[in-house]
Order: sequence, then structure tokens, then C-alpha cells
Amino acid sequence: MRSEWLGKVLDEREKAAGPVKFEVGDFIVFRAQTMWSNAKAKRKCTGKTAQGKPTVKYNGFDDFALRWNEIIEVIPAWRNE
Repeated sequence: MRSEWLGKVLDEREKAAGPVKFEVGDFIVFRAQTMWSNAKAKRKCTGKTAQGKPTVKYNGFDDFALRWNEIIEVIPAWRNE
């Protein structure tokens, strides 16, 4: 469980980053902090959350929601064909 202070810090960072343009099917390069790692990963976008954030298959989850500040690069689907 995260602390109040850590939650506020993460929320402020996310607000500062702002939304990123993407489409379902695009590849997203991101660095997601989990309990086990902070590894850089490239995954295909599988959907959107109610807030418009991208979801990917990652770390055993089919709908891992990314924060805006975790996204490094969006690669359009047409570049990967």
C-alpha cells in the first residue's frame, strides 16, 4: 500500500506530463514501476481506460494501465507492419 506522500508525488508528476496521443494498436515504449522492477518495455496498446490512458499486456495483466509520465515513446502501428 502506498503512502499519502508517495501518492501525491506520483499524481503531481502525472499531471505535469499531460496526455499523449496514441491509437489502439500502436506500440508504446514505457518504463513502469512495479514491485519487482523499473524496466523499460515495448508493448502493443490493447485499449483505453475511462480516463483515456492506454492499457497494455504487461507483468501478467491483460489491462495494465499506464500513467502519462511512464510513457517514453509512441510508435504508430503502420511503422511496425
